[in-house]
Amino acid sequence: MISNDNDLAEAVERVSRDLADIQKYLGQNNHPRSRIRFPRGYLRNAVAFRQQLWYLKDETLKRNLAYAHILSDVFRWLINRTDLSLTAQEMVIKEAVCLMGAICESLTRGVALGEGVCGISRRFKPRCEDLRDASTSRTKPVTRFTCCGMRAKTNIFSWPRLGSTKNIR
Repeated sequence: MISNDNDLAEAVERVSRDLADIQKYLGQNNHPRSRIRFPRGYLRNAVAFRQQLWYLKDETLKRNLAYAHILSDVFRWLINRTDLSLTAQEMVIKEAVCLMGAICESLTRGVALGEGVCGISRRFKPRCEDLRDASTSRTKPVTRFTCCGMRAKTNIFSWPRLGSTKNIR
């Protein structure tokens, strides 16, 4: 049981050593008994994400966006809980940024089409302006999240630099 920072440091060292031993033993080979249990409690569940997307009419889009948010939690775990670095870290960060862009694109398109605010070919920035101007109960949440919120906060230059220990939230 971990009850303080010293216990945490010891546990991290032990687990890191054991993982290195497993990798050394297996190399690039797979083994049916080599799967490590992913820690429970870090990934948020799809139900919670779908509830936050109440304003979407398209149930398939709502499910897919919930799954995309779970994937973003996996990326966040990799960056915050491992010492992944260099190209591998950059690629995880790049994929996370691309995923957030796809989520924003899907949200704005889904709400805009569902509310009849604009057509399918409308580009992102004009679509956000149209959603903001429409200002309905279904357009306000997506406008806050994408046009003023998440998309504005998804800035690759604010993510950790190589060798940084700063966590991404």
